[in-house]
Amino acid sequence: MPADDATKFVITSVNPGVTIITVNIKGGNNYNTYTSYAGVNMISPLVGNNNPKNVPAISHVVVCYTKVATGSLEVTKVFVGNGVPSDGLAWIVKVTCTDPAFETTLSFATSDLGPKTVTGIPLNGSGTNSCSVSETGKGTTPANWSLTVTYSPPDGDNDNSAAQTVSEKTKPSFTVTNTYTRLTGSLDVTKVVQGPVPESTEFEVTIECVDGDVTVPGFPVVVTFDENGDVVPPPALPLTGIPAGAECTVEETGTGGADIVTYSPDGGSPTDPPTVTITSGEPAVEVTITNTFLEPDEGALNVVKVVEGPVPPGTLFEVTIDCTVEGSSLDGFPVVVTFDDSGDLVPPPNLPLTGIPAGAECTVEETDNGGATSVAYDPNGGTPADPPTVPVVANETVLVTITNTFVEVGGEFTGSVNVAKAIKGNPPPEGTQFVINVRCIGPTVDVDEDITLVYSSQLDGSVSFQAPSAETVACTVTERDPLGGAIEASIAPNNGEVTLTVTAPSANVVVTNRYGDPQVEVGGITVTRGGTGQLPFTGGPIGDVVKAAAALLAMGAGLWLLARGRRRATPTL
Repeated sequence: MPADDATKFVITSVNPGVTIITVNIKGGNNYNTYTSYAGVNMISPLVGNNNPKNVPAISHVVVCYTKVATGSLEVTKVFVGNGVPSDGLAWIVKVTCTDPAFETTLSFATSDLGPKTVTGIPLNGSGTNSCSVSETGKGTTPANWSLTVTYSPPDGDNDNSAAQTVSEKTKPSFTVTNTYTRLTGSLDVTKVVQGPVPESTEFEVTIECVDGDVTVPGFPVVVTFDENGDVVPPPALPLTGIPAGAECTVEETGTGGADIVTYSPDGGSPTDPPTVTITSGEPAVEVTITNTFLEPDEGALNVVKVVEGPVPPGTLFEVTIDCTVEGSSLDGFPVVVTFDDSGDLVPPPNLPLTGIPAGAECTVEETDNGGATSVAYDPNGGTPADPPTVPVVANETVLVTITNTFVEVGGEFTGSVNVAKAIKGNPPPEGTQFVINVRCIGPTVDVDEDITLVYSSQLDGSVSFQAPSAETVACTVTERDPLGGAIEASIAPNNGEVTLTVTAPSANVVVTNRYGDPQVEVGGITVTRGGTGQLPFTGGPIGDVVKAAAALLAMGAGLWLLARGRRRATPTL
C-alpha cells in the first residue's frame, strides 16, 4: 500500500501470461473511487475534490486481469567422445516456436548439461504451440577430431530437431547430442634394395606409434620384407586406423646385413630413423627405407644439405660430384644432385651414390648455392668455404655435409672481439694492469676501444658493435706500452688481425705477455734462475746449492787468473 501522501499506485510485478484489465481503488470514509485505464497497471494521481491528500487510507483494491495460457519444454545436452579434450567445450542451443512466434537460447558446457527448462512459451487460441531446437553454437572442435550433431526427436535433414507440440499440460523433451570422433590416417613403408643382396635375405622394420604420452593400441608393429623389397604379411601395408596427430617412429631393426641403410624422410640425416606425424584421410604417410649392398671393392658417397636462416621459398641448390681414378672421371661422373629449400633431396639421382671403386677420389662442390650468404663444407678443402675432395673407402659411406646460411637483407649482426690475457715466465705483481686496444673498421663501423685487464683478478674482456649484415669488418688487437712490465707480448691468432662477418660474427684473441727470470751476480758470474718464479732465490736449499755452485765457479776462475799471472811474471832465460 502507498503512504497517505502518495500520488501513485503501481502494480510492479505481473506474472507471465497475465494482462491487467483495470485497477480500482476505494478510499476510506467514502472518498473517491479511482479506476485505471484499461490495460494499465497504475493509477495516478490519487487526488480529488481539491484535496491532494484525500485518500488518507485505502480500504479496497480491486484488480481485474486476464491470464494468457503458456507452456514449457525441456532440453538436455549429451556429448560423446572417448578421449576428446573437453576443456573449453561449450554449446548454444536455440529454441524456436512458430505459433505464436517465440525464440530463446540456452547455454551448455561439459559441466552443465541440463536438463534445462524453458517456460512462458505463449500458446495460440487452441492452447498449443509448435517448437523445435537447433544447435547454433558448436564451439571449437579439437584438432584431429570430427563433430556430428544429432537431435531427439530427429528431423530428416538433421539441421534441427523435429517439432513437438507444447501446451499447458504437455511439456516435451529434446536431446541434442554432440559426438566427437577421432580422425584416423594410415602409414605405409616402402622397401628399396640395391646391389648384390644375398638370396633369402629378410629385413625387419619396427613401427612404434604414440598418441600424446600413450602408445597407440596394437603397437609396436614389426613388418617383414623379402630380398626383393616385397612385404611378407602379416601385417599388410599400409597400416590403417592410426589416430591423426599420432607420431610414429619407423626403424629398420633387421638390416639383412646391408652396408648402407637410409630413410626418406629421415630423422636428421639419411641414416637416422624418422618420426612422422599421421595425417587424417588419404594419402597414407609414407616412409621409404633403402638397403644398399656394396661389392667388396666398392664404397659409397652421401651428401647432406643443411639450410639455415630465411631461405626464399622455392630455392634449389645444385651440388656437382666428380669421382676420379688417377685423374680421370669415372663412368657416369660428374653427377649433379639437387636439393630443395628444406634441404631435402630432389631425385633423381638418389643418395647415397653407390658402386664407387675403393680408392677413387670424389670432389663435392656446390655449383648453385641458391643465393646463400655463405656456404660451408664438412669436411672441407682447407677452409670451411673450400669444397673437399674425399677418398672412397671399401664397404663404407663417405659423408659430406654442406651448410647454406641465409641472412635477412637489411638486417644487422652483433660483432664481438673477445680478448684474454696469458702470462709466461714469472708472474707480475698482483694488480698489474694491461691496456689492450681493439680497433675495428668497416664501411659503417669505426670502433676504437681500450680494455683494461688486471692481473690476476680480471684477465678477459670484450668489445662489441652492430654492423649491417652485408658488411665485412676488419679488427686489429694490440697491447699498449709498457706491456705491464713484460719483456714482450705476442698476440694470436694472426698477430691480432681478425675479420668479422654475419656468418662469423665473433673472434677470440689471446694476448700473451712474457716475463724474464730473475738474475743474480755471484763472484763476477751472472746466474739466472729458471722456473715459474714460485720459489725464492735465497733462503732455501735450492738457493744454497746455486750459491755454492757460483762460489766454486768464482774460486776456480780466481785460481786460473792467479796461475796465469804467475806464468807471465816468470822471466825467460
